[in-house]
Amino acid sequence: MSIGFGAPMSSITHSSLPVRRRTEPSDPTMPVILEFQWPSTAIANAPVPRMARGMVWIISSMVVALITLSGLIPVDQVVSTRGLVVSQSPNILVQPLETAIVRSIEVREGQRVRAGQTLARLDATFASADLAALTTQV
Repeated sequence: MSIGFGAPMSSITHSSLPVRRRTEPSDPTMPVILEFQWPSTAIANAPVPRMARGMVWIISSMVVALITLSGLIPVDQVVSTRGLVVSQSPNILVQPLETAIVRSIEVREGQRVRAGQTLARLDATFASADLAALTTQV
């Protein structure tokens, strides 16, 4: 079997076919026209680079992915309201007779204590300073 000028079909290969690439129509007057335009017009008329188009696609797809993930991932909800805590027993005021710095706390939360038990140790700096001032006055 022969095609055209007598060449057998098996002798036609893809490498012998001309490859046409899609190109934008070129305007021969474009460089001359741009010479009399603002410099920004040349930038505006320049073709968009492939890298810039690729970045737009990447950023757009990331935004879509993040919006999709924000709709699919469960989020804990925090609810706040006003309220009043009421104690069943009367409040107990615990304070030292003199101003002092707490050096150590001898009890833990929830621990039962007895009368006379040491709850905290205070620094004696203020008390000794007051004592020294009173002794000099006497």
